[in-house]
Amino acid sequence: MRSCGVFQLTSSVARGSAIATTALVAAVCAPDPIAWGAVEYVEADFAAGTTVAADDQLCGVTEVAYGDDRYRAGWNAQTGALTVMRSGDGGSSWEAPVVPDARESPEPPCRRISPSLFADSGNGFLHVAYFSEAPGGAGVYYVHSMDAARLVQVGPGMFEQPVALTYGRRAARTSVASRGDTVIVAYEDPNSARGGIQLAVSSTAGHSFDVRVPLPGGTGPVGQPHVELAAGRITVTWREMAGAARTLRRSGSFR
Repeated sequence: MRSCGVFQLTSSVARGSAIATTALVAAVCAPDPIAWGAVEYVEADFAAGTTVAADDQLCGVTEVAYGDDRYRAGWNAQTGALTVMRSGDGGSSWEAPVVPDARESPEPPCRRISPSLFADSGNGFLHVAYFSEAPGGAGVYYVHSMDAARLVQVGPGMFEQPVALTYGRRAARTSVASRGDTVIVAYEDPNSARGGIQLAVSSTAGHSFDVRVPLPGGTGPVGQPHVELAAGRITVTWREMAGAARTLRRSGSFR
């Protein structure tokens, strides 16, 4: 599998009083950064975090544990904004909500797909991936904080600006995982009516995503991805969406 980009090289040469411009457009392809193993069928169930019941504040809530801390990401039930909350006592109480993405969406908050999130114990980052019909283009987005333990103190300013991983109108489930500078978002292809799993890979702790690759074997009709990272390895689990709806898994190592 190869990931490709396009670049344009332009040169200008003065010829008398005129300037001649030549443009060269070429495709640059790089190998898939992951060497994949075989697809396996597995019986174990999985979940990208724990989905909790909606309340008066949030809809579509996902919760993850981070030592004694808990984090929740969901949609504000009134405004529809992406909202993150932190608990420092195992979920007994919650700090004030922080809004990393306040852009409005025409879809009612309580009908949206839940965000996915991951708290990295190695560097204290909090990563959130989600589908949004935000102005400027519906698609899969990503945002992160570099100081998860102090979300309330630093407020929304500690979250980087949302990054569009791909555009598309079909609502998509996501999963995000990180290990230090490596961040991977697995998401359903929002441009395929049959489904399919795509991966966005960052080697800069989520500040940029330079590689987009389809998951080999993760073509439709499939969905519900879940990604995990270990030292030098990635594991993606997903489901067939027709027939017996079996669960599949594929692991690989970074080149």
